[in-house]
This record gives sequence, structure tokens and C-alpha cells, in this order.
Amino acid sequence: MKTLAFALALAVMPSLAIAENHLMDDKKTVTYDCGKDASTNIMGNDNTITLTGACDTVNISGNHNKVTGASAKSINVSGNENTLDIATVETANISGNKNGLTWKKANAKDKGPAVNNVGTGNKVVGTAPSK
Repeated sequence: MKTLAFALALAVMPSLAIAENHLMDDKKTVTYDCGKDASTNIMGNDNTITLTGACDTVNISGNHNKVTGASAKSINVSGNENTLDIATVETANISGNKNGLTWKKANAKDKGPAVNNVGTGNKVVGTAPSK
């Protein structure tokens, strides 16, 4: 019986670790390590989030969040009035409104990130790569 309980506990533990970088709360200040969980989901509102390490995917469906980070392959923003300052970005999909994305460096060698901006009032600003 103990062996069965131990086996069940081991089976559940990996699924708990997968959900480390998920925020459904409001008005929190958190730091998430993308080295531990490369996917981040922000569904809460009025939060301040710092992302460390290299993120694969950052999904933001909440509103009025401030997100800073070093690197993201893909950013998806469906919420409104979020501010993102991500140093390195490869692709950004913005369907929400009045969001701001600032990037310093693109992952692609000679061009900025691929941006799909179908929302209204969004501002995407970056440093042009040197040639």
C-alpha cells in the first residue's frame, strides 16, 4: 500500500512543477525563473512581474500588468493596457488594446522581432539592429 501511495505521489509531482509560472492573482509583485518553467501565463491584473532567464512563451491575458524580462521567444498579449520591457524578443502577437512592448535586441540576426499587432492603440518600440 505504501508503494502505491509513493508511486501516485511521484506521478503527481511533475504536473505541479509544470505550473510554476502562472499568475491568476491581482496586485502582486513576483519574479519567475524561466529556467525552471519556460512558459509563463499571466491572467491576473495590476501585477508587477520580473522574468529571469530565457522564456519560450509569455502569455498575458490580464490587464494593467508590468512585465520585465531578459528574453522571450514568443510573447502573446490578449489583455489590455499592459507594459512589457523585454530585452530580447523573437515574435510578438498583440490582440489586446493599449499595450506597450519595448525591446532592445531581436533574436533574429538582422531585423527586429516579427510583430503581429491586430489590437488598437498598441505601441511597439525597439532599438534597430546595427548593420
